[in-house]
Amino acid sequence: MKVHFAAAVDGDKSDFKKICQFIHKLDHSLVTDHYLSRTLDDIDKESPQEAKFYVERSMNWIKTADVVVFETTKPDISIGYELAVAVSLHKPVIALYNDKKSNPPNSIKGVEKEKLQIVGYNEDTIDDVLDIILENAAESADVRFNFFISPAIGNYLDWIAKNKKIPRSVYLRNLIQKDMEDNEEYR
Repeated sequence: MKVHFAAAVDGDKSDFKKICQFIHKLDHSLVTDHYLSRTLDDIDKESPQEAKFYVERSMNWIKTADVVVFETTKPDISIGYELAVAVSLHKPVIALYNDKKSNPPNSIKGVEKEKLQIVGYNEDTIDDVLDIILENAAESADVRFNFFISPAIGNYLDWIAKNKKIPRSVYLRNLIQKDMEDNEEYR
């Protein structure tokens, strides 16, 4: 499973390292672990073009990951933004916080999303916590399903996306979910 890990650049690198090491130990691959080495000084030195490239690259890392893990002990607006993007893309998202140093992030502790797990850990529990929550996240990962459609259906889905502001895949998923709910024979 491909895991994207992100955390506050000025957060506790020793916690980040333990998290990344355990992800590797479970035979998952990290899309990136640059938070282990990136610093505030690195960010301050970025040109506007480099910052734009970094944001585009971060969005690509989120899109290509099967699961996204955020360490949220230290509040960070960039991590909040990435977390919101991952949730909006219906990715399984794990928001970790060190419960000996912090509480769940205020901005998300009341959020209830099927694929969002907000989980406390500490140095004594991190391995067990990650083992369980990564397994849960893997079970909730979407399965990609591709199929061919006629140009007329494609035009209609494009119209839906433009006029109803609903992504085509979300529209189709909602239709199928509604049919599943209404189909007494299936239930």
